[in-house]
Amino acid sequence: MRLVLFFLFFINANSFANPLVHELLEVNGMKESFAQYEGKMTDILIMSDPSLEPHRSTIEKWEQKYYSWVPVRNNMTPIYSQKFNQQELNELIRYFKNGAPSSFLETQTGKKYQDLRPEIDKEMIEYGHQYMTKIRPYLTQMIEDTKPS
Repeated sequence: MRLVLFFLFFINANSFANPLVHELLEVNGMKESFAQYEGKMTDILIMSDPSLEPHRSTIEKWEQKYYSWVPVRNNMTPIYSQKFNQQELNELIRYFKNGAPSSFLETQTGKKYQDLRPEIDKEMIEYGHQYMTKIRPYLTQMIEDTKPS
């Protein structure tokens, strides 16, 4: 019975965490930062490999499907949801919504956030590399699928 309760709690806690992390990623500026690159991956890929130019429309479709905010956000969610509980996520959201007052960094959650920030930043960089490695084969397949038989 305790095991069943544990799993129910765990599932329930994670179901609340995702919307909170999604909100946190918006209020902490991650969505805004990502928006600077959204729609530019096609140009970046073609600049790095000009032979891809004939496949521009396919690359644009790939980018819209795999390199848009929602799939990227959903894949980043565990970086925060595994480190912070629901209450801490709410506190972090308030922190950013209130203009990131330095007094927050003296709270327990603020100190935890400061301590974990280098790890979070590192995981974000690793995540970006892993995500691109994960979605790149879909581009290759989409290009292959559009080639004349």
